[in-house]
Amino acid sequence: MAPWPYVTHSVRSDEVELGIGFEAEPDPSLVYLPVADEPNQLYCGPNHPLYGRRDLAMSDLDDEPFILPLEEPREYLGFRRKFSMGRRVGGVADTVQERMWLIKLGFGIGILPQPIVDASDVATELWPLAPPADAPVSTVYFMAKRNRECSKPPRCCCRPSGPT
Repeated sequence: MAPWPYVTHSVRSDEVELGIGFEAEPDPSLVYLPVADEPNQLYCGPNHPLYGRRDLAMSDLDDEPFILPLEEPREYLGFRRKFSMGRRVGGVADTVQERMWLIKLGFGIGILPQPIVDASDVATELWPLAPPADAPVSTVYFMAKRNRECSKPPRCCCRPSGPT
């Protein structure tokens, strides 16, 4: 387990055979197989003035401080640009848990994977701000190095090495 940019780096540098994560910038040295689409949501914490509000327009949030991941998935960046959000940075954190904590404490609003928030112990303390139709969706991929001989389990992503 590691933040997704480290997973991609580990696959690229042959530290691991197979990774699960996001595709930041397409890398021709890697093979990507989509696994699932992960819904995300824009959240604020319990002390935020918008907590509990349901009548928000995304334009209401353009000046809010934003909690950013160290390396941002392109779906997050596209969402922020579409709604002109994130010009003010409230914090930067490497992991989802750190970002949840900063949002909960009121350092800013931020995008988080909805299934992870829903399963967390702070689910009732984070308030979703984006209408579901506007919230970004990220594709999660299996990734492996292209044309690499792999052991039997990850062979589905690597170049087949012949009959098994």
